[in-house]
Amino acid sequence: MTTATVHHDFKGYGAYQLSISEKMIRQRLIEGLKDLADKNETCLIKARSQGREKLVSQILSVKKLIGRIIEESETSQSGAVYRLERIQPSDEEAATDTDRDIEKLISESGGIINALTCSETDMHLADRFVDMIAKLNEIEKLLHQRQKIFKRMQVYA
Repeated sequence: MTTATVHHDFKGYGAYQLSISEKMIRQRLIEGLKDLADKNETCLIKARSQGREKLVSQILSVKKLIGRIIEESETSQSGAVYRLERIQPSDEEAATDTDRDIEKLISESGGIINALTCSETDMHLADRFVDMIAKLNEIEKLLHQRQKIFKRMQVYA
């Protein structure tokens, strides 16, 4: 996922019906997370084939965290009904900034996985996985922040 791909060909949250625009961007973020999960799975296969149990354990914890974030993202706003009025400019700006921050963290996490080699020492690998878990936790926090922005526009029956 490269910089600004989430908002590529996206005219803004106010240009579309809010349910459509929110889902469009959420799906793009989920695609980035799924790419990250695929990279993690490749690393898992490589570590298992070399019999590196400690590394496998760390990769599995990252896999579980990514899976939880994806599942929560897929179900969190699905089926939400939004008010017909347009999103406030301040909320649109906050959502756009949050989307970009999430995308940046996904990209950085992908860079960490891509940089891993099985010839590194276990201590170095542990540091990288700690960094990646911290980034994933930040992604989760930002996704919750994003949800709060859109919940203000929901209709509750």
